[in-house]
Formats: sequence, structure tokens, C-alpha cells
Amino acid sequence: MFTGSLDPVSNQEDWQFSYLVWDSEADEFIDISGCTITITVRDQETKASVLTGSTTGGQITLPEDGVFQVLFPESDMNGVCPKTYNVGIRIANDDRTVQFFIGTVPVLDGVDQQ
Repeated sequence: MFTGSLDPVSNQEDWQFSYLVWDSEADEFIDISGCTITITVRDQETKASVLTGSTTGGQITLPEDGVFQVLFPESDMNGVCPKTYNVGIRIANDDRTVQFFIGTVPVLDGVDQQ
């Protein structure tokens, strides 16, 4: 499991990032093609989810072997108030579920063009 803080993101832009899933002992990508990957972005105080996504919902894609990419469009980000949120990412297959990442993401108040 990884822990830490993701890079800050504006609530006036697409939020996109990728992770490489690598087995350092075997020196190869981990096959995640049959896995369900989920992300939850949750308010630290109320514990309410403000963003959720998954491979089944289309917010998470698998562009290459061993890589997953998360994309929340600007339209989803516009509804997120500026502050720091908790983030969790899980990877599951038929046999096992792992907590891949637990951390935070600062959401900044972007400048609207209106």
C-alpha cells in the first residue's frame, strides 16, 4: 500500500493522473487487466464522498499493461469545494482486494472564466 498526498488540483480543470503497478521483486508489470479499480474522494470532516470512480464506471481506464489512469472531468470537479480531501484507491479481482493507496488531495479554488 502507498500513502501520501497527491498533487494539488483545481476545481476548474480536468483531474487526471496515472499509476504504474509494478512488481519490483519480479521486475515486471502486474497484470491488472481483469481487476476492478475504485477511487473514493471523501470529505475529511463529514466522511461524505465527493467523487467516486471505477473501471466499471469509466472514470478509471487501463491504457497500457500495468497502468491505470484516473480522469474526473472539469464538470465533476466544479462541484468540489476547495479544501483537502481523503483519497482511497482499491484494486480487486475474484480472489483478493487490496488497498492500493490511502492519502490526501488538496483541491484548490480555480479561477472561473465567467
